[in-house]
Amino acid sequence: MSRPILHRNKRASIRSQLLASMHTAVIGGIALSALVAVFLQIRLADQQLRTDMQILAEILGNRSVATLVFKDSAAATRNLEAARSNPAVEYICLYTLDHQLFAEYHARGPRQPCPQHWQSVQTWAQRGSTDLLHLTVATDIVDQGNAVGSLMLHADKKFVVESVGMFLLVFVLIVVLTTLAVTVMTRRRLNTLMTPLEDLYATAVDITQDPLSGKRATRISDDEIGELVDVFNRMLDNIAQEHRSLTTSEQRFRALAASSPIGLTERDALGQITYANPRWHQITGLLPSQLDARHYEQRILPQDLATYQAACAQSWQRHEVAVVEYRYLNPCHGREIFLLEYIAPLNDHADAHQGFIASLMDISELKNAQLELERLAFYDPLTQLPNRRFFREHLGYVIAEGRKHTLKAAVGILDLDDFKKINDTLGHDTGDQLLISIAQRIQKAVFAQDVVSRMGGDEFLILLTGIEDAERATLIGERILKAVSLQEEITGHAVQISASLGIALFPDDGLTAESLIKNADMALYRAKDSGRNRLNFFSEDLDRQIKETVRLETRLKRALDEDRLTLYLQPLYSTQADRVVAAESLLRWNDPEEGMISPTRFIPLAEELGLIERFGSWVIHRICRLLSEQGSVLRSVGIEEISVNLSARQFYSKHLLAEVEQCLREYGVSAGRLGFEITESMVMKDTKLAIEIMHGLRDLGCSLSMDDFGTGYSSLSCLQRFPIDTLKIDRSFVMEIPHNPNAVEISTTIIAMAHKLGHAVVAEGVETEQQRQFLIEQGCELLQGYLIGRPAEPQQVIEHLRKSTLRRVK
Repeated sequence: MSRPILHRNKRASIRSQLLASMHTAVIGGIALSALVAVFLQIRLADQQLRTDMQILAEILGNRSVATLVFKDSAAATRNLEAARSNPAVEYICLYTLDHQLFAEYHARGPRQPCPQHWQSVQTWAQRGSTDLLHLTVATDIVDQGNAVGSLMLHADKKFVVESVGMFLLVFVLIVVLTTLAVTVMTRRRLNTLMTPLEDLYATAVDITQDPLSGKRATRISDDEIGELVDVFNRMLDNIAQEHRSLTTSEQRFRALAASSPIGLTERDALGQITYANPRWHQITGLLPSQLDARHYEQRILPQDLATYQAACAQSWQRHEVAVVEYRYLNPCHGREIFLLEYIAPLNDHADAHQGFIASLMDISELKNAQLELERLAFYDPLTQLPNRRFFREHLGYVIAEGRKHTLKAAVGILDLDDFKKINDTLGHDTGDQLLISIAQRIQKAVFAQDVVSRMGGDEFLILLTGIEDAERATLIGERILKAVSLQEEITGHAVQISASLGIALFPDDGLTAESLIKNADMALYRAKDSGRNRLNFFSEDLDRQIKETVRLETRLKRALDEDRLTLYLQPLYSTQADRVVAAESLLRWNDPEEGMISPTRFIPLAEELGLIERFGSWVIHRICRLLSEQGSVLRSVGIEEISVNLSARQFYSKHLLAEVEQCLREYGVSAGRLGFEITESMVMKDTKLAIEIMHGLRDLGCSLSMDDFGTGYSSLSCLQRFPIDTLKIDRSFVMEIPHNPNAVEISTTIIAMAHKLGHAVVAEGVETEQQRQFLIEQGCELLQGYLIGRPAEPQQVIEHLRKSTLRRVK
């Protein structure tokens, strides 16, 4: 196979360039040397001729002394003819003392007559010294110190020129032979040197035609070119390896994308869809021929389209992942579905935007479950009125607005008088229908901006807004009582019932939702005690309550400073392991004056006073110290982990992560033995920051639980992003199992949703065997409550578990 020539487009090859350079260098060097040699040869030959002629002139002059003395010109001429042995001599002229020509000699005839006077000889000699082809030598003839005459010798330099010409002829012959020899040797050496380069070039040409070719250059020489070949081959190997890795990665990605349960799409910088996997087509109902961004966005509900486009713009502008939830009209079945999409930007090596890659999930089932859960959690299924949780949330909003704009409001609690008799005599169906009717009557008796809520049983909560004083609240309250007392035929029975109403005014009777509801409840009891079917306002002296609160604040600060708080533990029972596996830490305060004070009194007070972070820090240190000192004892009775409840202020504290890490290190406790419980309402204040903090705790190795689940407003998309391990069903749901169908349905929904999200479930407030059995049947993993174990000091819990070898409720 012929090798490619290393030149293209009439450009000189490396070979010819090297040859030309070498020839130029050799010939130039030889020519320079020749010039120097010729110059030296001429100089030497000229000097040698001058020296020879000078000696010959002196010899002839000495021999001509006698002829001059005796004036014998014939003898002088014969004497001069002795110079014929030197071919360089052309003629010789002999002069007397008075400078007259005396005798002469001409080697090749009298071509040039001798000057008649010696003065002409001197002039001629001076002119002849500059003649390049002739040499003139003039000398005086001296006899015993006296001049007797003079002699001039004229020589031809052609012999010098002929010798230099011969030298040049030989030199040219040497140059020609040397050049030929150098050319032959150089070509052979270049062939040896260029062969590896030609092979390397041929390999490079083949690789450009087939980048995946396994062909490699052959190392022919062990010099720098050989090392270049090795580097070139290693470069090709690296490129091939990277290409194989990319090919494998792409094949793996395509296989994953094709079988992924999540819809995947890629978009270019213009937002056009360039790739979609089968699941994406299945979710959207669009065919491959309909792979167009505008066509897809036309299917997004108009009220959600702006949100979707804003998420795309956010991902592009901020170079971050955007999460958006929106509704989409599927063309296959024509129904609206809920979609959750994660949009991630694609940037090149210069961080320039190249497009997006997005993952799409159909969350319709989960969304519907969430909406149903919210409906069950915040609305009464019988009367369709908001429940107590909704009422408390709305009341908190009204209080905030009232403080901001100096507005007044009233909270009322209405209780039906002798409702139990109607249930017992006419049946529960009649009682339910009556409750529905009463709810509608109360709603008609109040204004549209007011809120009516079913508190539970036969009690209703009423929030009146926009009132100026107690007199206005009295008029509305009396109108409500009158509407409730109207007789109505229900299930064929004429039913008439009365009611009692207690009212607390904001801000006169309370500044928080809890205090207003509590004071309205106290007023209700007074109304019932006063004969029922009447309205009563809260009238307890607020000054006394404030003083009691101040006194409690002082004692609480002292208790914290003097370390009078007590740590309690409540066991958590695993339904799968059939034993206690963990415990929740609880804070208790045993006051020397008042005795045991409920956490519902001092915890809110600690939050108002800004002491809650100190309380939380105290609990974390005590738990770590307990695990350090009695960790093995706790493990022996089954307690592997102890959880700590975090308040909102402590959770969002910038010192939390550092404090937890320092505490674990100080006491030498494994992070896996420490857990934290947070609430829905807490994390929804700032979901982005909350997720960062939760990830920080998880990175330390601690577990996370969502406490009081079902009472907050966390969205499904947020819940999926929370790095939590377990969900804790609020005790208010569990305690009404199995008698309250609403509580049963809520608990079942929470457990199913938690399992679908990959979370374990803890049920709080388990107090009966029926509750335990129901929760086990629903797949609840952990139980907590008085049935499992009451809260107690750690040593008491340890002793109790040791003695009972774990209370097993079967």
